[in-house]
Amino acid sequence: MVEDIKSDEILFSYKKCLEIGLTKSIDAPLISLEEKEMKRKLQENKKLIEVFRKCVNKVHAQLKRKYIFLLGDSEGYLLDVLYNRKIYGDITDLGIMRGTSFKEESCGTNAISLAMKLKQLIYLKPEEHYCDIFRISHIDGTRTKTGYGKVS
Repeated sequence: MVEDIKSDEILFSYKKCLEIGLTKSIDAPLISLEEKEMKRKLQENKKLIEVFRKCVNKVHAQLKRKYIFLLGDSEGYLLDVLYNRKIYGDITDLGIMRGTSFKEESCGTNAISLAMKLKQLIYLKPEEHYCDIFRISHIDGTRTKTGYGKVS
């Protein structure tokens, strides 16, 4: 049942991407925040970012596989990213940096946009992503409710 909903939503998302003219071969997400707006969001979410870093740093050493941890806000903008630079190098070449939008209009079907839409944990295999830049990664996306009632 859940898998059917996910499959339907992926197809609907693909259709939306085609309708808006988003090409699969983009080099990086198309939408990102202006510097001033990004600074405001970072300040607004300072505590959430601190907790994210603390939690990721605790589990990161225990993980045996390669992981990139992304923290987005309720609108799909990237607030923070933690990863092993020795393994992945500079992921900013893929446009993955603070302020990047993970909405469908910016980078197509992806786990973050689907998790926001479906309000549940989403796992996407590489081939389920719309844009080629994410077809190299298995991605999980989930929403988190903060103590302040915000959902990220």
